[in-house]
Amino acid sequence: MIPPQDRKKFAGLAATIRGAILALGYSVQDIEAGRWSPSELESLATAMDKLAEQLRAGAEVESDLVVIDSVRADR
Repeated sequence: MIPPQDRKKFAGLAATIRGAILALGYSVQDIEAGRWSPSELESLATAMDKLAEQLRAGAEVESDLVVIDSVRADR
């Protein structure tokens, strides 16, 4: 059970995850077709970096959450 003081933090993380899922879902075909500029791709990568940071921060709270770690392939 997540302590009440951590629920707000996780609610924000959940909203970020939902946004990422939506953005990635809508972007897949456009990226495959080459419709995204390098700066747009960089913006998406930056957003994914922020999400990964939030997921890592969630690991600091003792819970049974699954935490995803990521590495940028372009670095």
